[in-house]
Formats: sequence, structure tokens, C-alpha cells
Amino acid sequence: MYSKFSLRGLAAWAALGFALLFPGCGGGKSSAGDAGTRTGQVQLHILWPAQIKTGSSRYIPAYAASLFFELSPKGQPSKIYTLIVNRPANTPAAQDVTFTQLLSSGTYELAGAARALPDAQGATVASGAVEVNVHSGMNPVSLTLNSTVKTLQVLGQPLSAGVGQSVTLQSGAFDPDGNGLLLPDGALTWSIVSGSQFGTITAGGKFTGTAAGTLKVRVSEPVTKVFADATITVTSQGSTAGLAKSGYPKAGVDVGNTSLVTGSGATGQIAWNFDLGTRGVNTPVLGNNNLLFALNQKGVVFALNALTGAKVWQATLPNLLGELPTGSLVVSDDNTLYVGYSFGIQAYDAGTGLPKWTNVDYRVNANMTLSQGKLYVPTNQQGIAVIDIRTGTSLTTYAGLEYTYDPVIANGLIYYVTEAFSGSPRSAVLNAVNLTTGAVAWSNPLPDPSGYNGQYPVASSDGSLYFSSGDGNLYLLDGLTGKVKKMLPASLLAGFPEPAIGSDGSITFLYLDPTNFSTRKTARYNAALTQKIWIADPVFRQYTVGTDGTVYGAGDVAGLDQTALYALNGVDGTVKWKVPLTRGVSAAPPGFGQVPGYAAVGPTGMVYVVSIDQQVYAIK
Repeated sequence: MYSKFSLRGLAAWAALGFALLFPGCGGGKSSAGDAGTRTGQVQLHILWPAQIKTGSSRYIPAYAASLFFELSPKGQPSKIYTLIVNRPANTPAAQDVTFTQLLSSGTYELAGAARALPDAQGATVASGAVEVNVHSGMNPVSLTLNSTVKTLQVLGQPLSAGVGQSVTLQSGAFDPDGNGLLLPDGALTWSIVSGSQFGTITAGGKFTGTAAGTLKVRVSEPVTKVFADATITVTSQGSTAGLAKSGYPKAGVDVGNTSLVTGSGATGQIAWNFDLGTRGVNTPVLGNNNLLFALNQKGVVFALNALTGAKVWQATLPNLLGELPTGSLVVSDDNTLYVGYSFGIQAYDAGTGLPKWTNVDYRVNANMTLSQGKLYVPTNQQGIAVIDIRTGTSLTTYAGLEYTYDPVIANGLIYYVTEAFSGSPRSAVLNAVNLTTGAVAWSNPLPDPSGYNGQYPVASSDGSLYFSSGDGNLYLLDGLTGKVKKMLPASLLAGFPEPAIGSDGSITFLYLDPTNFSTRKTARYNAALTQKIWIADPVFRQYTVGTDGTVYGAGDVAGLDQTALYALNGVDGTVKWKVPLTRGVSAAPPGFGQVPGYAAVGPTGMVYVVSIDQQVYAIK
């Protein structure tokens, strides 16, 4: 029995790489996590090729000096056995190495990375993973560090560009078994087959539209003569790609920009859970084709089947220096996943995990958003950055103070809070910038700027803005002018978290009992903030509202050191159900909470959260 290995969606791909083929044999069907006699070992038979690229179009690790392997029981990624192999002095060469651990029979996941320096140091030039069935005795796995290009694929189809717009096209290369390959720079060339009057293309794949029309481009590998064609439509307009119409394409609660929630009806039963291997970061985000994306603190991005929890692909973010305290996931309707973190923004093909581009110009400080082919990025020290989603090119920035938080787009404007901590007193403003001209439409200094730490406005479908201020008031603003239309007094509101807007326009927020300031509750008001609908227990760190008005959020379980996901009835605020999540794990870092992000509600009504116990939960 042979295992098929694929490089799709794997970590830290360098420009010069190679393919790893793992035809692994084995047997047995029991789970590696089951108790059993530890009698099996995994042996790697490594065939090192010469350090050249041959004329047969075999791409090899010309600069790889070592290999680093991790072996884990399937479903237990936190239990890891490691092995480092240095390249022999003379190549080509064959080398046999063995994991010393005696293993229980079952299925294991073997991941490998080729490093530029000895002892698993230096840059990763290629990486991959495969499942290995371990049984009693020695279990050989053969590694051949070269392969031949069999097929090519143009990624991101259907392709389009505006007149005067430049985009860098992406391709995938595959071996005869369908395994993904990493190729050196210049291995593939791009050309125009027909329609050259509508655009130009460089050999490296940078396309520029020159006139409205349709043309055909080709990517080819000159040695094997393998090629793939694709059609590009050039329009008089630029890219119009926006957030995925998938139910929850980004974190934040505003119907004016994201149409976050398109489903309801969960009854409080765990459908599945997936182990992230370490603590999860922020909100799981839904994409097209029943895909769910999640991120852990090690910078590993997971694509899961939203219905079953099965892993579709995983990738590790590049340029990591330590663990991630937070991150932002956004999915576009052209099937691209964008991940923002402390060291930049990485774009992936959402279906395959193949990287599209990397932008390291900014340190992402909060949740990004997307509109009309542009990614809007709240940054540390640089305000709001604007990035072309097709190329990853930085276009401009909108002014900000030291820290800028989640932007929201409505009324042709982008709204965001930006704050400075270093001065005394601290300062914070709510800015509105015209997306067409880049001019500031209005800017409101915020009262009591004692540290917003992530506060942001939410936008309703009628153009109004709601903002939970640091002075304890909930403000209703005119989105076009910034003028205050209504304010709930400080005695009613604790200030955090951000309010959530329901499909009927109602506002759900954290409520402070005026007769007992130590008592916090959840309140729902009408859109004008003039009529209370209900006030109820418990309180949440974040609020998400389903299409039927159900309020979802994570809150503490009274009397227990435990956090649960709650669902409150939208009519009267009573608890419909709660699902314990953290299973006694209580060591939450300050400020992050047991459930670090929002509850995401998908079109089927399934609710998704990440938890401090390193799980992604799907609740049906």
C-alpha cells in the first residue's frame, strides 16, 4: 500500500525548492492514539541526488544541507517525535535513518522540511507531509528528492484585470503522481498565445492590461514542453473582488460591510472538533466550498471541511519570529485567503493552500477587511494600509496614530479608530476617509481615551455607525457627517465589547445595571437606541447575532472555572443552550480570554469557535 504525498499548502516555501516524494508502505488500521504494544519503528530511506538541475527537468534541493522531520500520531499533533538528517558529503548517495522511538500500531503523520544549512538551520527550501501506517517491526518510507514536471495549472481562474492594472499570475506544477512541486525562479515562462492587443506579459508572469478584451496566456516548462493555458478578461474597471459571500468572511459584526451571518438554527450539539496543536488565534473564518479556516499561535493555517472537520490542507506562515498573539483571516469571493499577522500579510489559494504573494511592509495590528479588490489593513505605527489583493502591492496608507484597529466600510467611506499611548494624556480618534479620493471626511476625537485596545465602529445597512466608547457610552452616529444622533448614558454601558447588529437592525451590547454597577448583563435595543427589547444574563466578550436574532457568545459558567458557548433567544434573551468548551483549561493569557475570537455562524446554521484548549469546535 502506498501513501500519496502532496506539497499543497505547506510551510515556508523558498524561491528555490524541490519535490519530496514519500511512497510509504505499511499496514494496520488502528488509531495511533490507542493503547497498544509499542513494537513498530519508522525508517527513512533517503536518495540524495547530485547538486545540479539535470536536463531531464528534475528539480532538486541544490542548496539543501539538512532535513528536519516530525512524526505525530494522527489526531495528536502536540505529540511529536523529531529527527534531523544532514546531507552526506558526497552526492548522489543513499542514506538510511530511523526514528529511535518504539511506536504503537496505527496511522502517523510524517512532516519533512529541507533546510539550507546543516543541523536543520537556515531557510526552509521545501517541505511536505504524508500519512504512514505503522505496524510491528520496521516500517520503511522511501524519499526521493527529485521529480519531473508532468502537468501545470494556472491558479486563480477566472482571471481578470483592469486597463492599466498589473497582476502577477500564479501557477502550480505537479509530478506524474499529482504531487505538487516547488520550482526555482525562472523554471517556468509565461507568454501570450492570442489577443496581444489587449495586454502584455513578462516571462515571469507579470501581466498588464492595455485595452478591454479577452486574451489567452500560457505558462510552460521549456525542457518537458509541458504547458497550461488560461483566459484573461481585461475590463475598463479594476478588480471588484470583495469579501466571500460565505456567512463569515472576516471577524467583526457589521451588516453594512460583511453580511457576516447568513444562517441560524444550531441546537447546541458538538458536531466535530479539530485539534490545532496549540492555542488558537482569533475567529475561525468561512470561505466558499464549505471551507473553514483557522490559525494557531505557531502560525499554522488550517483549512478544514466545515461540515466534517476533516483537514483539507495546512500551511505555516513565513517570516515567523516566535508565537503569534493574534492574527486576522479574510477570504475573498475569488477564492483567496489572506492572513495578516505581526510580520506581514500572506495570500493563499483558498482551495489548495498554494501561496500567491507575501507582503512584509506592515505589522498587522487588528482585523483586516476587503472591498473592490483592495485589502485594508490596520497596522502598528502606519495607520490603515491599502494593498492590491491580486499582486500584494502596497498602494497607499491612511493616516493613523500608534495603533489602528478594525476598519469598517460603508457609505463609500472607511471608518477606523486609531490611538496613541505614548503621549500624556493618551489620545484616540474615530476617522472617516473617502475611499475614492483618500481625503478625510471627518475625524472625531474620542472621549476618555484611556486605552481602547481594539475598539471599532460597526455599520448598519442604513448608513449609521455605532460605537462603544471608553467613557462608557454607546453612541449612534451619522455615518456621513460623524454627528452624534443618540447616546446611551454612561450608567448603562460598560464600554466593552463592541455592539452587534442583527438583521432587523437591533443592537446587542454589554449592559451595566445602573442600580448595581458590579452587575453586568447583555442588552438588546432597537436601532434608534430609544427602546429596550430585553436585558438578560449572561455577558460575553464578543457578540454574534444569527439571522433569527439568536445571540451567540462565549461566557463564564457561573460557579465553575469553565467557559461555554451560549445561545440566547433573540426574542427575550433567555438561554437556549450552552456548550462547555475549555474542559478545565484556565490558564488564559491576560487580555485574550478563553475563547479568543467571535463565534462564526455559517449558512447551514453551524456555529464555529476556537478555544483555549486548542480545539476548533463546530456546534450544530
